[in-house]
Amino acid sequence: MSARPFNRHFYIFEPPRELAEIDADLKKVTDRIKVMIEGLTA
Repeated sequence: MSARPFNRHFYIFEPPRELAEIDADLKKVTDRIKVMIEGLTA
């Protein structure tokens, strides 16, 4: 009997998010970081 990967029985493929959605999330985070840095230097 050969060993089979355990997760293959439970893994459900989820397609990656759209690049535009990821870019929008990154922009939100970087904008927030900029505001926080500006607060430190004020």
